[in-house]
Amino acid sequence: MVTDALAEVMEYVALQGSLLSALCPTAAPGGPAGFADLPKIGEVNVGSEPWRYTRHGAGVLFRHQQTGRQIDVHRHLDRPDLFDAWRLRTYFGSLGRRGAKMVERATGSRGLPLDQAIEELLDIWLRAKAIIEENGSYRLSDGGS
Repeated sequence: MVTDALAEVMEYVALQGSLLSALCPTAAPGGPAGFADLPKIGEVNVGSEPWRYTRHGAGVLFRHQQTGRQIDVHRHLDRPDLFDAWRLRTYFGSLGRRGAKMVERATGSRGLPLDQAIEELLDIWLRAKAIIEENGSYRLSDGGS
């Protein structure tokens, strides 16, 4: 059941956790400790790779300098294991055609707008028990299907 898209989400979740840890090593309920004191724009290194970050509202957007990959953590900064349709749309969209193709293959649908395809993909993964819903967000199931 692990498609290229689901494997990519597994990597995404791990990377999201690493980026948030690099940004604010000490997490606290409600968000990482010291988040509000960080500069609005800066850089963190994960795996010796530079990622630029921009704080916005209650969240942060990470952008890989060389590849353009983006991870937008717009809420639940204290839960790096969570993702939602917005986060996946941003991430797969930042992968360009490669991301769109992964989603198309996983849903079996071609030509859908990425937003709609991501929603369909989340439904597929929920039915397959590959992910679990938590208050409007999702996390990978413990089995990792």
